[in-house]
Amino acid sequence: MSEDSFSKTLTPGKNRVFPTPSWGPGLGLIMIVVSFVVAQFASLGVVIIVPLLVHMTKGHAKVWVNSTLGQFVYVVLAEGLTLLILWFFLRKRGGFRAAGFTRKPRLSDPIWAVLVGIAYYILLVVATVVVGLFTYIQVDQKQDIGFTVVITNLDKMLTFVSLVVLPPLVEETLFRGVLFGGLRKRLPFVWSTLIVSALFAIPHLLEGDGKLLWIGGLDTFILSLGLCTLRERTGSLWSGVFLHMLKNGVAYLYLFIFVSK
Repeated sequence: MSEDSFSKTLTPGKNRVFPTPSWGPGLGLIMIVVSFVVAQFASLGVVIIVPLLVHMTKGHAKVWVNSTLGQFVYVVLAEGLTLLILWFFLRKRGGFRAAGFTRKPRLSDPIWAVLVGIAYYILLVVATVVVGLFTYIQVDQKQDIGFTVVITNLDKMLTFVSLVVLPPLVEETLFRGVLFGGLRKRLPFVWSTLIVSALFAIPHLLEGDGKLLWIGGLDTFILSLGLCTLRERTGSLWSGVFLHMLKNGVAYLYLFIFVSK
């Protein structure tokens, strides 16, 4: 689909222009699963092969894999390959513009991100209290984010790029771009949002320290509700990207700046 033909699929809404993609829910899910899985395994393979190519000992190889630089290389490769594979799927379907990058960022985008971010934090607190009345959620369970030794300023810079810059761009393209766009072609906003949010929360459940990270699942589910709302309201991914960066940035400051002092 060319840029001109894609522009004809833009359908005006009440307060927005929402792109109608050429794919449906099934193809959207296939695109994000294939992009994510292939990129993750390929990147992991590269990080593991590097020590073999330079003849590292097992001890040095383990240090490399768990180092900040090793984790940074893995994240950059994984996120970059994900976008590359996704581009392969989208190249004849309108490109990344069809996935939600329909325009350049506007001043209103970070403003919307902050407003929805405040609502997200309030809703998260309320939901945690309510769920806690009926079940037990370990709110202090540690999340496995991969970066365990962050000491120098270079470590902090690499970690910032790996956690605050790259994941929001890629995850918003995958979930609120490709998947949400495909679902909205067939389903109402509420059902599309609930499905995307559930699928977005599931991987985060597996990031606990040996156990299911229920608080992480609840957190990301509620965050996705706000991100989908921004996608629907603005017709673009930029507000969602800013909110996602804001959320990850707050976590980064807490973990690697304030707590590490």
